[in-house]
Amino acid sequence: MAGLDDLYQLLEGLQPTLDKTPLVFSTGANLAQVDLQQAGAIACIREAEGWTWVLPAESARDLKLPYETEYCRISLMVHSSLEALGLTATVSTLLTDAGIPANMIAGYYHDHLLVPVARAEQAQAILQDLSARARQASQLLQNNPEGSK
Repeated sequence: MAGLDDLYQLLEGLQPTLDKTPLVFSTGANLAQVDLQQAGAIACIREAEGWTWVLPAESARDLKLPYETEYCRISLMVHSSLEALGLTATVSTLLTDAGIPANMIAGYYHDHLLVPVARAEQAQAILQDLSARARQASQLLQNNPEGSK
């Protein structure tokens, strides 16, 4: 099933869902010996310097893996197409304007943001407001399809 690629439909249906489980980015040679599925890893990225894993902070502590900052994941529950334009830019611009760092990870069905734990609820509220404003604008257009004259 193909995802949505219309920016306005994507914004209307964001449904930003906050997972408060602290997550971390970890890298290092000792990751090779770790069962990352059992550790609850949600993503891995291979870079020239080595592998980076995103996994629960508790697992990283238990496994003595290095990390710096703890993040929460906000999943945008709208099924976005991998070909969609503007969603990442719109979301990151709003969070940037609020001074909230965000790391984006795209899965096949959804986009996910990793934001610092202390700012996660604020980031979710900003995204909920964005979606509500997009739905209001859509309703205004539906009620007055020719625009105001």
